[in-house]
Amino acid sequence: MSHGHKESGGEAYEGAWWRWLNAFNYTSTYYLSLLYVLTGDRRYGERAKEVILTYTKYYPDYEVHGDIPYNNPGKANSQTLDDEELIRHALYGRYGLYDQLEKGMLKDGFWFECSSCYHFFALMNFFMFEKFAVHTKWSNIRHGNYRKMILFACKLLKSNYRIPMLNDCQIYQGDPDAYEVFEFAYGQMREKEMLAVLQHKYRNGAREGGGSIFLRRGGSAPGAGEGGHGGLP
Repeated sequence: MSHGHKESGGEAYEGAWWRWLNAFNYTSTYYLSLLYVLTGDRRYGERAKEVILTYTKYYPDYEVHGDIPYNNPGKANSQTLDDEELIRHALYGRYGLYDQLEKGMLKDGFWFECSSCYHFFALMNFFMFEKFAVHTKWSNIRHGNYRKMILFACKLLKSNYRIPMLNDCQIYQGDPDAYEVFEFAYGQMREKEMLAVLQHKYRNGAREGGGSIFLRRGGSAPGAGEGGHGGLP
């Protein structure tokens, strides 16, 4: 018995393929970068560099786009690398990373959308930047709002150390490997509440997830004040 096969094409399908391929490329480049950091083998770094520069070769005139305040306005993928004007805009401009950090958090440390999962989602993305910027002039890991947000995250966890499934969330967000958020934060801030979360995690099973935990090395307690850019360039 034969089964008919229908080929589909056009924008919806091509767009989906484009999105998948981009995700594959940037994920691969991310892990190549980690391998380079961990092993010192230049082959990994050169391959990551090759992928990024190939994007700039084929899309040299990709316009700054978006114009949606909280929806990633910017160029495609990693084309903002080495463009100091764009980096400063992304960090310090209206709706930039630090503008959101200072205005997007409530007084008690909860993310303004009042969703436990969005709170972790915001932290994950703040720290995704900080993992790579923490030893550069662009980092603001000492900002007091980071500390308030991660300590509030510790309070959000239920007795089984899972995230409450409230508001707009997905089932996979209930178990924070998002624990990586605590690993990175503890490496920088050394708060006992974060350590308690990690100890529970490690007592109850082997750690799963990628190798970016190692990017927390060299962290030290910041002694951050509340608010302000605190020594930012």
